[in-house]
Amino acid sequence: MPQQFKELYYVAKPRMTILEAKALYDFAKKNVGLGAIVEVGSALGGSACLLSQASKGANGEKTYCIDPWAESFWSETVADNWNTWRQSRYGTQSESLSSPYKNFLANVKKNGVSDLVEAIRGESQAVAKNWDNPIKLLFIDGSHEYKDVVVDIKSWEPHIVKNGVIAFHDYGAKSVGVTQAVNDLILPLKKFSKLKEVDSLVAFTKRMC
Repeated sequence: MPQQFKELYYVAKPRMTILEAKALYDFAKKNVGLGAIVEVGSALGGSACLLSQASKGANGEKTYCIDPWAESFWSETVADNWNTWRQSRYGTQSESLSSPYKNFLANVKKNGVSDLVEAIRGESQAVAKNWDNPIKLLFIDGSHEYKDVVVDIKSWEPHIVKNGVIAFHDYGAKSVGVTQAVNDLILPLKKFSKLKEVDSLVAFTKRMC
């Protein structure tokens, strides 16, 4: 693993393994100039920062982050869970996560990618209805409920360009909902071929529109 990437990883603090993060980072460097990067479910912005760092080194495509950042979701239990994970992975001290959107903006600023990140605060399906830009990389990591993942796929997949990439986090044992939705909606379609699977990240290339 390149030292430069390790440094980016530990500053961004994404909630994923370093192997998953490196794969996602590499996807963001593909298909330069063919479209935007869209992330559904951004939370505290760790993966968004890495996607933008990759884009900065390539063509400077923006990363559009779709998330309601609902403070009601970030209960004390959820916040404690995130802090525990971050402490175990990065050795950071606990921080207040009661305002997730502020935490997201602060992380983006800290990583120096504010000009490459556009936060769109809203529900995925509602945002997708008004979306009209081609997408070269779609990363779905929002609600892991089966019905919500299905909606995310159906809402955003049509915008992916030929040879573009669609990736999912927590595929496999980590989430039944994500796994079932991918197996039902992506695997059976001949227009997709598996690109890579590492830990709980799985990605597919769109071979035809």
